[in-house]
Amino acid sequence: MAVSIKTAPAFTPAQPKVLFKGTYLSWDIRPDGKRFRMIKPPASTEAAPSAAGPRKINVVVNWFEELKNQFSVD
Repeated sequence: MAVSIKTAPAFTPAQPKVLFKGTYLSWDIRPDGKRFRMIKPPASTEAAPSAAGPRKINVVVNWFEELKNQFSVD
């Protein structure tokens, strides 16, 4: 949902609007506030070939620090 607001002369919210419809496994707002990252579930578990395996995303946090630790020379 999104709501436009006015702050002067007083706080006044507009009517909420639906931004996205559907089911999402995960979502996040980009730091710039201009884009979303959204993950939808597969359309149908029957339509996906069983040999394809599970769908997943690996997220590495602080990857630069991990890289330095892997390749540091003592």
